[in-house]
Amino acid sequence: MGSMTDLLTAAGARVDPVNGLVNLYKGVPADGVTGRQYGRPISWTLGMASIAGDYDPGWAGEGRGLHLSPTRAGAVDHYGRLYPGTAGVLYECVVPLSQCRPVDGDPSQFRCHWATVTRLIESWVA
Repeated sequence: MGSMTDLLTAAGARVDPVNGLVNLYKGVPADGVTGRQYGRPISWTLGMASIAGDYDPGWAGEGRGLHLSPTRAGAVDHYGRLYPGTAGVLYECVVPLSQCRPVDGDPSQFRCHWATVTRLIESWVA
């Protein structure tokens, strides 16, 4: 496996290795909360950090952190699979490169402990 920078870049992410940050995307229901279906609600708000209480950097499977996509299209696709027919928003987030881990079995997703929402890209209705 290559470096995390190589994996993220190959997946389409914008990586800033000088500052150790990567821009990733997250589709979120219109009420700003994800994770209810797992019993771990996470709030997403522009300008604020969202934090996963169950993050485990050594975990190799699904879950255990926030899941974000390196591309807008990947985030919209993932959102559609989790919340079909539900109004939502697409956020751009910044994440420390050192936190990023690939999600096994889903090359369109990376997981991390926390992400800061930096920009609202678009919103859509169901």
